[in-house]
Amino acid sequence: MTWVVAGCLAMAAGLLVPGRPVGVSRLVERQPAAAMGMVRRLAAVIGAIAGVWGVGAVVGPEIALWLLVLGMSTGLGVWLVRRSRLRRLARVTRQQVAEACQVVAGQLTIGLLPQRALEAAAEDCDVVRPVLAAVRVGGSAPEALRRAGASAGAGGLVELAAAWELSTRLGAPAAALAQAVADGLAREERLRETVATELSAVRATSTMLAFLPVVGVLMAALVGADPAHFLLTTWPGRLCVLVATSLTAAGIVWTERLAERSGGGL
Repeated sequence: MTWVVAGCLAMAAGLLVPGRPVGVSRLVERQPAAAMGMVRRLAAVIGAIAGVWGVGAVVGPEIALWLLVLGMSTGLGVWLVRRSRLRRLARVTRQQVAEACQVVAGQLTIGLLPQRALEAAAEDCDVVRPVLAAVRVGGSAPEALRRAGASAGAGGLVELAAAWELSTRLGAPAAALAQAVADGLAREERLRETVATELSAVRATSTMLAFLPVVGVLMAALVGADPAHFLLTTWPGRLCVLVATSLTAAGIVWTERLAERSGGGL
């Protein structure tokens, strides 16, 4: 039984690991990738339920319930920390890309070759360095820019690739196109900052609401009630803790997803 439990939990953990992100150039693969993501999440949920069921058979349902509550709380905390870290990294990358596009536009304006412009941009933008390496060995600059733009926060490089191709194929002024891309990225970043500022209050409110049940229990204990006895020693109370933890986690995740879709995410 122990090996069954370990296997189920391992399957759930493995399936929860995000797969390889879909690149910008693979638009036709987005729908199958989304379907595969749903399958992975469903399989992870089934594996987690089977694992908890097995743990309950080994150590008892009471301990299994508290392990489930602890696991959900820990997983939510790890997820929030990871999303916050990814947001910070994406923000730094967007700023570097915007600065790189501005540098490229400035270098092209004074008459330097595109490769020299990329060299100047790569000094302060790590994302541009693989592009420069590909160009030095004879690779296609637009393709290298698209590959680099597939990472979080580097989408501006895809726009720079489009401007590069437009200049190469149609003879459009490269400096003006690069400057237009840089100006557009700067405007987009200002809009993102405004949206993120507005959504910070929403995120703070959702976090505060998540702790209100704990505050309510503490206040009840201060006025002489004994909610801990009901919540910790009776099955209806334990189920209330489980349901409350599940709904709180779902509410926080839902709020974060809405914030991301509104432009305040990655």
